[in-house]
Amino acid sequence: MDAVRIEAPAKVNLDLVVHGRRPDGFHELTTTMVLVGVRDVLELGRARSAGVTCEVDGSCATEDVPTDARNLAVASLERGLAVLTATGPAPQGVHLRLTKNVPAGAGLGGGSSDAAAALLGLERLAGRELGPVVRASILADLGSDTVFFDAAGRTG
Repeated sequence: MDAVRIEAPAKVNLDLVVHGRRPDGFHELTTTMVLVGVRDVLELGRARSAGVTCEVDGSCATEDVPTDARNLAVASLERGLAVLTATGPAPQGVHLRLTKNVPAGAGLGGGSSDAAAALLGLERLAGRELGPVVRASILADLGSDTVFFDAAGRTG
């Protein structure tokens, strides 16, 4: 496969209780999250050069949406690509076109959803899965909502 398209839904928290800070700097949370209709669109294609490149457009593409590893989708792709490359056949590089329809920094989980969708897209592009343990490890390191979006993207 040379290209894939994945949608990344936003979410809302119906309730949220913040508990103590963990040693990794994140907080323990109790929440109820539901997906909502607004979605970012990720288009991933094989690239001739190694690594990950990214372009951002869309109604919510603002200057504060980075195109480097500060973008959770790019970070997810870089980590996933490194694992795939180390363990078998993988795309040499990936180009991501991210159409932002979910506002950044609005608490809707856009970046986290993009990270999970990017990893799913990478697996489809490569024609093989990373596996649930590797996926969870990559995503959990990027943020707490990413694992929720990974599960939602694989079941919905």
